[in-house]
Amino acid sequence: MKDSFSFIKTCKSKDRTFIITFKALLCGKDLSLSIYGGDKPHIGASSLAFLNPKTKDIEVKTIEIPTHKEALLSEKLALSLSQSLKVSVEVNCGIHLDSIEKSTIDDICTIVLESDKEVIRLYKSFCIGSN
Repeated sequence: MKDSFSFIKTCKSKDRTFIITFKALLCGKDLSLSIYGGDKPHIGASSLAFLNPKTKDIEVKTIEIPTHKEALLSEKLALSLSQSLKVSVEVNCGIHLDSIEKSTIDDICTIVLESDKEVIRLYKSFCIGSN
């Protein structure tokens, strides 16, 4: 069974083009996903989505470095992937662009949140399909 996969997305704004990288590692059936890019890739927030055995609900726990704003992305993506794949999912996110405009922030959010379809497709084809 393959234990990792990755892909990149290119984002074009008014004055520049930059890359967002998605790297996934399988921990058994669980998924650890790192998303980073821009001028200064880093880890700004980390979210873990998991099935609570007592309540049978999916919960999300997040840690965010003060002054960073990636928690919304990591939380939403971790929850979406955990609900779809029925596994625990960790998402680390750190995308930084100097002198960023609101429209570029919106584009980044769209690219990251819509990446769930690609992650699910790759998870199923490379991980479940190769058992």
